[in-house]
Amino acid sequence: MGVSDPLSLWPDPERLADDPAAELGRLARLTGAAAAALWHAERPAACRAWPEAAVALCDWLGSDTPAPPPAFGAARRIPLPGEPARLGLFWKADAPSPLPGLDGAAARLGPALRLAHRCREVAEREARYRRIFHEIPVSIWEEDFSALKEELDRLRAEGVTDVEAYLAAHPEFAVRAARLIRILDVNDYTLRLFRARSRQELLGSLDKIFTPESFPVFAKEVAALARGERFFECEGQNRTVDGEPLEVLMRVEFPPEKSDLSRVTVSITDITRRKRAEEALRQAREELEARVQARTAELEEAKRRLEEDIRAREAAEAERERFRKELERSRLFEAVGQLAGGVAHDFNNLLGSILGCLYGLRLRLEGDPEALAELDRIRDLCKQGGELTRQLLAIARRQGGRDEAVAVGPLVQEAAALLQRTLPRTIRLALEMEPDLPSVRGDRPLLTAALLNLGVNARDAMPRGGEIRLGARPTGDGWVRIWVEDTGVGIPPDVQDRVFEPFFTTKPVGQGTGLGLSMVYATVTEAGGRVSLRSEPGRGTRIELALPAVEAP
Repeated sequence: MGVSDPLSLWPDPERLADDPAAELGRLARLTGAAAAALWHAERPAACRAWPEAAVALCDWLGSDTPAPPPAFGAARRIPLPGEPARLGLFWKADAPSPLPGLDGAAARLGPALRLAHRCREVAEREARYRRIFHEIPVSIWEEDFSALKEELDRLRAEGVTDVEAYLAAHPEFAVRAARLIRILDVNDYTLRLFRARSRQELLGSLDKIFTPESFPVFAKEVAALARGERFFECEGQNRTVDGEPLEVLMRVEFPPEKSDLSRVTVSITDITRRKRAEEALRQAREELEARVQARTAELEEAKRRLEEDIRAREAAEAERERFRKELERSRLFEAVGQLAGGVAHDFNNLLGSILGCLYGLRLRLEGDPEALAELDRIRDLCKQGGELTRQLLAIARRQGGRDEAVAVGPLVQEAAALLQRTLPRTIRLALEMEPDLPSVRGDRPLLTAALLNLGVNARDAMPRGGEIRLGARPTGDGWVRIWVEDTGVGIPPDVQDRVFEPFFTTKPVGQGTGLGLSMVYATVTEAGGRVSLRSEPGRGTRIELALPAVEAP
């Protein structure tokens, strides 16, 4: 029997543990000895293994062997991971040497050592790559897509050109396609990630790690394969062998030659923590947005209530101011009433005495027409004085007015007719009345005088001419509005609140008593109405009388 010097070869520990004969046979094939026996040179008695091929070649192992084995096919010791096994090579004595440079019993290794050195480098590289393969924190799968490729080829033969559309129309195809893929191998990290006790739990089909949510993503992967893409990457969901869901980032690398899909590498990265963090962030964002919206709604509600309070306070303040002005006006009217009451009796006595004297004079001057005419003028002036006294008392004491239903249409027409006689040619009077106006309650002569007073004021406000609009219309809520509007000089804003005060006037001295608008105000308020004024300097004034409507008698 021939024997070589020990060679430094590195067997795979796992393979050597599972099947020593096959692993040692693999090492023998690496050295070129297809049917040889290998032995551990440093521990000849403790660790040796004999492939079946060596048994067939070696009829007998003589005493010249370093340590004759007690039995074929026995492995006494397995090298630890990374521990080299210095192995000797045996072959039959009358057979030619399987390695060049080895002659029977001599150990002239020459090219054999160089071959052994290259085998050692290959083994070292393989061990390093295998260590990286198992230790890298990425789940790596080796899968066989051959059956799936055949199924896709069959679909093309049947005329299916758009596999993605076909998958969308036939979702059951993705389930069947997943079962066509065979899992060949996985790395150690995959076992830990998917909580598998051994590789056998994961080898086979993808059903063990797929969830219902996995198939739509898998359908995209199949469509990418059908389109001839080299890579496919997508996020999806898998599950561990005990059913816990995993959020993953999957990347598939297809071989350049699509004709052979028997070994396709798939890498899976666990992104469950990232997805949970994203979900927690999304929920936190939604919660924050909800809280912001709720807080915004609260602030909007608080703002609305504050605005309502402000408006209510402004309205209350305006009402209080109106009451204050009304009180001041009432006190002023009361003071005027006290003044008028104090002088009215004496003033009327004086007027009565003058009228008595006029009566006596008329008897003595009956033959003098000119003197009688003068006496008639004095009598008329006394009557005007008496009427002025009555108006003053009516303004101050709210007395003297009659309460009756007054038709608004005839009232406005009568006031317009009286006013028209006082207007110059430069001022045009326009009536703006709706038909079938309701009646209002009040003193018709006083209401006529009020409209006439407003018209005269409008006339005096247009020394260069203009237009006076006198109109009336119902408001629809039980009131009638009557207005007098002019295009005159207007009233300054700072005195608009005082125009209804007794004795206040914007006319020059001697041209007004200040009682006209006061009488208007007293007449309207006595009838239960309201007076409003809107004026803009240089553009004119509009005064509206709002009176409650009543049924016609």
